[in-house]
This record gives sequence, C-alpha cells and structure tokens, in this order.
Amino acid sequence: AYIHLLDAIGGTHLRHGLVFVDDQEKNIEMANKLGINGFHFRSKEEGMDKALGDFVTYLRKKGVRI
Repeated sequence: AYIHLLDAIGGTHLRHGLVFVDDQEKNIEMANKLGINGFHFRSKEEGMDKALGDFVTYLRKKGVRI
C-alpha cells in the first residue's frame, strides 16, 4: 500500500520528504523501513494535547517551519 501511494503521488523519490502519521506502531515501522518518515501518534496513551505537541516537535526537528 505504501509503494502504491508513492506511485500515485509522483514516485518513490518523494519518500524522504513525506511524513506518515498513524497510531499503530507496526504501520510506522513499515513506513520507516521504506524510507518514509513515520510518526507514531499516541493520543490514546498520552492525550491529544501531548501527542500534538510531540508531533509539532517532531516536524520542527525535520525542518518544517510551524
């Protein structure tokens, strides 16, 4: 499914610029194995405010200006 998505949006050369967000760790691991930046969004465990803050921090570390 990940490769199909990459093909649909313009090719696998884009994978390093993508961020895949999911609440299932196994899905994040697979994205990371394919070279896609994966972020494990843990709102159920941490609460929405903390999870969103963690995501913003992650994006900033990746160079995204927020």
